[in-house]
Amino acid sequence: DDAAPVGICGSGLVDLVAALLEAGVLDASGRLRDDTPDPLAARVVERDGLRAFIVDDGAGIVLTQKDVRETQLALAAVRTAVDLLLAEAGHVDPADVVIAGGFGRHLRASSLVRLGGLPQAWESRVSFAGNTALMGARMLLAGTEACERAADLASAVETLDLATHPAFQARFVSALTFPG
Repeated sequence: DDAAPVGICGSGLVDLVAALLEAGVLDASGRLRDDTPDPLAARVVERDGLRAFIVDDGAGIVLTQKDVRETQLALAAVRTAVDLLLAEAGHVDPADVVIAGGFGRHLRASSLVRLGGLPQAWESRVSFAGNTALMGARMLLAGTEACERAADLASAVETLDLATHPAFQARFVSALTFPG
């Protein structure tokens, strides 16, 4: 509505970090660089003692080095969870990858793959399901058949405690670096 921007949404953050990585303004370690030939490098500045990328100078919107690090932590956790789940399942290769959630609906598969959140081979397999929790709640309220199906599914679920998994820490640390 022609209003001034006030910040960066989560999916926009993922796309922005992926674009900066692709342009070389971010290196694989996640460091913002101002010494590359890409014109976007001119937007890397020091702000309050931190490196930052100016997204919209007029609105005061910047992507800080800290923002990049937090994005790396989140994506490394996702990738580590994916890798450990696949390992526990016997290294299956899913035909379809469905990302759920209101936030997930706005993500781009290409950005998730570029940042290492998902394996490259999955990019064409990704679909977005939106708010599946809300859909499930509606289905449960609509009838007993959905309740029975939910109970059957719940009884077959196995839990993988990532926090105590012996391989979590090593895999997490290795997933912190963006793919080259």
